[in-house]
Amino acid sequence: MCGRSHTTGCEFGQNEFEYESCNCHSVKNHPACECTLGKTTIPKGLLHLAILNVLKDKEMHGGSIHQSLKERFGIDTAKPIVYVMLRRMEEAGLVVSQWDTSGSGPAKRVYRITQDGIDYLKDAIDNLKNVVKLIRMLIGEEGSSDV
Repeated sequence: MCGRSHTTGCEFGQNEFEYESCNCHSVKNHPACECTLGKTTIPKGLLHLAILNVLKDKEMHGGSIHQSLKERFGIDTAKPIVYVMLRRMEEAGLVVSQWDTSGSGPAKRVYRITQDGIDYLKDAIDNLKNVVKLIRMLIGEEGSSDV
């Protein structure tokens, strides 16, 4: 980052938007900042929800989760960020992991969403629907009551 404080709120960025790319400079790819041209900037408060959303369909290893984020949501974040989020979510009890040694090649850690993770995702989506409704009302969009 550029030296400014960009990380506030809970560890998942729920209370405040915590950005992977800070976007605080008018010049992209500023050497003192991790801003990247061509990548989707996503608040980390939404990144972990996207990861949980991917995992609600099936268990996956980190590389597959990273690929699914690109394909389903257009999120092209760095793989290490995905792994950091997975570790934090595992510590919080939202996901569990185990080593898969069945295939050829190196062992891979496979992640699965827990019931707590499913409940957390459902609550977060309900909260986001309320935020969307409020934003629609604030910007004066027609049909703001339909979310």
